[in-house]
Amino acid sequence: MSAYWVMRIAQVSFPSTMSGKGVLFYKSGSDQAVRSLFGEKSFDASRLVLRGVVITGNDGGANQGMALIEVDGKPAEAVSVGEMVPPGIRLEKISPEGVVVTYQGKEIGLQQSFDSTAGKSQ
Repeated sequence: MSAYWVMRIAQVSFPSTMSGKGVLFYKSGSDQAVRSLFGEKSFDASRLVLRGVVITGNDGGANQGMALIEVDGKPAEAVSVGEMVPPGIRLEKISPEGVVVTYQGKEIGLQQSFDSTAGKSQ
């Protein structure tokens, strides 16, 4: 309660834009400007494995559906076109041959990986 009155007396201005996730302090016109401000992490595409693609339809020439993507050897996650999977990888496009994902504005193409040991008894 006392923090409220201190801010009120000092006339601290509050950001005018609020979102469901909190206060918007800075809005950039491009991702590139933000990356240059905060730095950019490199990403090794070998951390990703495409396990499957399901195409459910076609909307304006772009395939709609989902892909099973494995990251860092963890169980594959079903990701729809436009959704993200940690660590900030977004599924952009799908095709019967593979998918295109983006990480920090860079496109990465993935082809489906077939495990030659799958289905064999040991």
